[in-house]
Amino acid sequence: MKTKIIIILICALLISCNRQKKENVIKPIKNLIIMKKLDDIYLNKIQEINQKNQKIQFDENDSIVELVDNGNTYIETRRKKNHAIYNYFTYDKNNYLMITSGTQFYTISIDISRRYNEKGQIEEEKNWEENFPFSVYDLITKIKTTNQLDLNSEKKDLLINRGLDKETDSYIYLIRYNISKYDGSYKYIKVDGATGEILSEGSDYFL
Repeated sequence: MKTKIIIILICALLISCNRQKKENVIKPIKNLIIMKKLDDIYLNKIQEINQKNQKIQFDENDSIVELVDNGNTYIETRRKKNHAIYNYFTYDKNNYLMITSGTQFYTISIDISRRYNEKGQIEEEKNWEENFPFSVYDLITKIKTTNQLDLNSEKKDLLINRGLDKETDSYIYLIRYNISKYDGSYKYIKVDGATGEILSEGSDYFL
């Protein structure tokens, strides 16, 4: 009887763990309609811009908002103060409806990006985490602990890339930090994109 109870408890625990893992996975949302328009206040601000690609930046509660007239579109970006992760939205200049949205971390596209039609229906959707079970959020937490380096602090002497490493044929993160503007020297950390294992650390120079 005790054996049966133990087996039942183990099965229940495994089901719970699997359910929790699945809930943590980013899933694309299909058949979703999002009719988002550029805020009227933002529109007034951005129409004050006289030159293409000129930025307007201002604080809004605990966030920093940037607006750009990009020619055929308006671009809105939003991030927490002193954070490097930001959300972006682009709007059609004719009807002010949102046409794309996504999230960036430095130059890296993360989470899910979407393209919408004039009815607010999702025409295109990309999950940028497919090859990276160890997410950017995991990376930030790990490196802050192991290397006392805050990747989400919008440092100027920091570059982060991720992609397929040709040498190992695996997906990795490459962090370059303490970049010297004088001699091009920097420190680096390579991290496995699947497991979060630190593969190598060292110093190098930009050629």
